[in-house]
Amino acid sequence: PSGLMHCMSNAIQLVPGLADLPLEETWAGLRPTTPDKGPILGNTGWAENLYLAGGYWRNGVLLAPKTGQLLGDLITGKSLSNQDQDILEAFSWDRFTKLGGGKALATNTRYAASMHPVHKRSE
Repeated sequence: PSGLMHCMSNAIQLVPGLADLPLEETWAGLRPTTPDKGPILGNTGWAENLYLAGGYWRNGVLLAPKTGQLLGDLITGKSLSNQDQDILEAFSWDRFTKLGGGKALATNTRYAASMHPVHKRSE
């Protein structure tokens, strides 16, 4: 509410006539994100057949095609390219757990708007 009131106050300063109009509706489009601003993508590892794809903040629509391809391939058992394996590892759920094997750094925000892997696989 305080954010809304701040915006309304600024709008009324710019256009004083707005003060006479009733507020009919408000809406908040919340955008879920993760501590490192990267999505969570792939199998949970702790629940059979439970896959996650979320935490994209404002980039979910932009990354939906690649997300669909990755999860579709993963769920159906299709062979994944090294790049796709890197993406799934970089954005795995377990990067936030002490015992997890994910390599993404919790402080890295570089990948919030892309699907580039955080590290290169050693072949």
